[in-house]
Amino acid sequence: MEFEDMFKTEQDCIDYLTSIRWPQGFECPTCGSVRSWEKSKKRFECIDCHTETTVTAGTIFHKSTKPLRVWFQAIWWIVAQKNGVSAKGLMKVLGLGSISLDG
Repeated sequence: MEFEDMFKTEQDCIDYLTSIRWPQGFECPTCGSVRSWEKSKKRFECIDCHTETTVTAGTIFHKSTKPLRVWFQAIWWIVAQKNGVSAKGLMKVLGLGSISLDG
């Protein structure tokens, strides 16, 4: 299936990451409970111990300011290229601004 068909929206990316992270459904990283409240699209609260966690916590996406869809596009683009990808080429394809290397 093509990338665009699988990941049309940010919610598609969240749902995919959730299904990989918790294939049997939510499990609290603190107490192991499977009972939770969904506080927002990416944030869950354990009903039993009240630990809050996100679908991106502990992943390469944690605390990123970029949408998951941009991350997924970048990953797809990198793995789809036979001869590798330059950072500038990736920025151009994704429509991202410049990266400053000055501290």
